[in-house]
Amino acid sequence: MENSLEFIEKLGFKDVGKWELGISYKFEEKQMQKKFIYAFVVDDGKDKVVKYIGNTVRTLKGRMDCYRNEIGGSTNSRIKNEIVKALKSDKKVLIYALPNDEIDPKTEGINELITYTTGLEEKLIDKLDLTQPDCWNIQRS
Repeated sequence: MENSLEFIEKLGFKDVGKWELGISYKFEEKQMQKKFIYAFVVDDGKDKVVKYIGNTVRTLKGRMDCYRNEIGGSTNSRIKNEIVKALKSDKKVLIYALPNDEIDPKTEGINELITYTTGLEEKLIDKLDLTQPDCWNIQRS
């Protein structure tokens, strides 16, 4: 499998922000008002590796606030802990995102990967094998 970051960048994902210790995030205000499919990318100074893929049902800002404030369930708490652990290890946690309205399922190399927008999150998790122990997505039942 090619580099997972290169793969999502080919799909149109852009670096829109980053997490910081104190569990806050920074990105442009206009970026926060749309619905997105997003990825958390860990940068250790040598490599940038996709660790998590998620999907918003509201806005990106609202979704990031759920992680920051641990609102809504165990996944938010677990991912927040992974973010904090990476930051405390002097790694950067970058936020890459693709607005739901900008997804083109005919992009070269992914015709077989997605058949509809709502399935992109699950298909990317599978394609990038993000349920491995060192990644943050967990196996769905």
